[in-house]
Amino acid sequence: MKKQFYFLWMVLAGFSAVHPQTGQMHPVASVLDEIIDSIEYLNRVSHRLNREEILKIISNLNIYHSETIILPDTVGFDSLRERLFRINSLSDELANNLALRTRHEDLVLPLTEAYSQTLILGRDKMRAGFKSFYWIDQFRYVIPLTQSMHAFNGAFSNLLVLAVSIIPKIKAPEIRKNGWQIIEKIYEQIELEKLTYNRTLHRDVLIVILERLIQLTDQVKTIYDREPDEAVKQAANGLVTRFCPQKEQLLVQLKETREWKDRQNAMSAEFWFEKGEAATALNEKIAFYSRAIQINPKGGAVYNNRGNAFENAGNYPAALKDYSQAIALEPGNARTYFNRGNVLYKLTQYQEAILDFNQTLRFNPGFGMAYNNRGNCYRQLGDFQQAIDDYSRAVQLEPSNAQAYNNRGICYKNLKQYDRAVQDLKKAIEIDPDYDNAYYNLGSVYWAVRQWHEVIRAWEKCLEINPNHQKAREWLIKARTQAR
Repeated sequence: MKKQFYFLWMVLAGFSAVHPQTGQMHPVASVLDEIIDSIEYLNRVSHRLNREEILKIISNLNIYHSETIILPDTVGFDSLRERLFRINSLSDELANNLALRTRHEDLVLPLTEAYSQTLILGRDKMRAGFKSFYWIDQFRYVIPLTQSMHAFNGAFSNLLVLAVSIIPKIKAPEIRKNGWQIIEKIYEQIELEKLTYNRTLHRDVLIVILERLIQLTDQVKTIYDREPDEAVKQAANGLVTRFCPQKEQLLVQLKETREWKDRQNAMSAEFWFEKGEAATALNEKIAFYSRAIQINPKGGAVYNNRGNAFENAGNYPAALKDYSQAIALEPGNARTYFNRGNVLYKLTQYQEAILDFNQTLRFNPGFGMAYNNRGNCYRQLGDFQQAIDDYSRAVQLEPSNAQAYNNRGICYKNLKQYDRAVQDLKKAIEIDPDYDNAYYNLGSVYWAVRQWHEVIRAWEKCLEINPNHQKAREWLIKARTQAR
C-alpha cells in the first residue's frame, strides 16, 4: 500500500532526476524549463549568437543526460504537459530561426542532439513513473500521459526539420556524416504508430506532423542524392532506405486522419459555430449556426449569432425569435437584450424595445449605444425631451458617438431649438466627415430658418458623399428654387 501511494504521489507531483555523480537533483520540470529558457533565448538572438554561447547551452543541457533515478517533486502533471506544449511551439520557431539566421551551422546539429536527448529523458521518466502505478491510477492519468507523449512527438518532428535543413549548409563531410546519425536517432523517437492510435486526442497536431514528415521524405531524398561524399551517403543510407519509402504510408495516414477529423467535426457544435463566425455569406452563416443548434440547442451564443445573421438578412421575425431564445438560455447577457431591442425598433414596437434597452442598461450601465437606441424609441414616440436626455447620456459615455449628436440635433430641431440643433449636427460632422445623414439633417434645420444657401451647401455635400440619397436629391431642387 505504501508503494502504491508513493507512485501515485509521483504522478500527481511530477518527477525528478538526481545526477549520480554530483547528487544534484534535477526535476523533470526544471529540465523542461531549461529547454524553454534556452529556446526563447535562441529565438531572440539567433542572428547574433557567438560560438561560446551556443556551446554553453549545449553543455547545460548535457548535464541531464547521464543515468538518473526518479524522485517525487512538487510540480503537477498538468504543469508538465503545459511545458511540453510550449516546447513544441517554441521549437518550431527555433527550427526556422536557426536554419535561416545562424552563422554557426556546425553547432546546430550538436545543439539539436542535446535538445533531443533532454526530451528523451523527460519522456522516459514520465513514462517509467506512469507504468509503475496501480492500474486504477493508470486509468486516471492515461489521457494526460498520451497528450504529453503527443507533445514530445511534435517537438521531435520540429527538431528533425531543423537537423535536415542544416545538412546542406555544412561544409565538412565528417560533420555531415555525424549529422545524419543524429537525424536517424531523432527520427527513431517519433512514435507515429502510437500517435495515430490515439487519433482522438491528437488529430490537429498529428496532421501537422504527418504533413511535416511527408515533406521531409522528399527533402531527405534530394539531399541524399546530391551528397558528393560516398562516406556521408553510406552513413545516411540506413535512414533513407527506412524513411523515404514510408511516404505512401504517411499519405494514407494523413488522408485517413483528415477524414476522421471531418467526421468528428461534423458532430461538433463548436466546429459549426466557428464556421458560422468565419463565413461571410449570410445564408452560409445561418446554415452553419443552424447545424450547431441541431447538435447542441443549449448554447445562447449561437442563437444570438444566428439572430444577427437573420437581422442582417432582413428577416426580423426570425431574428426576434432567436434573440428571445438566447435570452431564455442566458438571461444576464446585455448584448442579446440590445440586439432584440434593435429588432423590435425596426418592427416599430417601440415600447417593447425600450424595455429591452432598459434591461441592457441594467446589466451594462456604461453601454452608450443602448442610451442612443432607447433615445431613438422615445423620439419615435414623440417624447423629445426624454430622447434628448438619453442622447446626452450617450455622448457623455462615448464622446465620439456621432449618431447620438445627430439624433439629439434632430430632437432640438423638432423642439425648434435651432441653434442647439446646428451645434449638434456640426459636431456629428466633425466626428464623422462622411456622415451623409448629418449633412441632410443640417440642411433641414437651415430650411426651417430659411437660410437657403446653407441648405444648398449642406445637401450638395450630402449628395457628394452619397449620390443615392433620395431625399437630399428631391429637396435640393426645391431649395434652389427658394434661393432664387
